[in-house]
Amino acid sequence: MKGLSAATGLSDELASTKARLELIVDDGGSVDALQKKIYASAQNARASYTDTMATVAKLGLVAGKAFSNNDELVKFSELVNKNFVVGGA
Repeated sequence: MKGLSAATGLSDELASTKARLELIVDDGGSVDALQKKIYASAQNARASYTDTMATVAKLGLVAGKAFSNNDELVKFSELVNKNFVVGGA
């Protein structure tokens, strides 16, 4: 039962995060394209994809005006992730 519950929780988290990403997609792009950029960023930073995706979605909703586009937002999140990895967090 714990495995099913964990899988359901992860599925809900991914669906919720994808819905938030749909709100911040810019330049007529697609959520799938944004997710690919986030995945590449997470790989570059050696960070969790789901955590990176959640960070991008939250920053995009809360501080979206601080970034000129989603590429800049993803790059900023990657730099933050790299700092956490270097710092041991």
